Amino acid sequence: MQEQYSRNDIKLFCSLIDEIVSKAEWIIERSMIHNQNNQFEIAALLSIRQMTDFADGVSILVEKQSNDSAIPIVRSLFEVSVGLEYLLQEDFDNRAKKILFF
Repeated sequence: MQEQYSRNDIKLFCSLIDEIVSKAEWIIERSMIHNQNNQFEIAALLSIRQMTDFADGVSILVEKQSNDSAIPIVRSLFEVSVGLEYLLQEDFDNRAKKILFF
């Protein structure tokens, strides 16, 4: 059974995604400027950046009511989030090296 959302609901969902993307981009910029202690942090930031790009794309597609086209992007977003979680669990430096250099 498929739920029907009003145009206002869809606009609200998209604006929430856009706000998350905006905050994530702010975090990335701030981290690049202020946290240069660990050169491998760029691996995590690249993953976050890729996630924001995917989320932004999903927002645009959903707003244009192209929901089926958003499904593979949502899957990719999920896959990147799983990779980021794996990266952050343990042995960060070695895992980040593998992501960046292999």
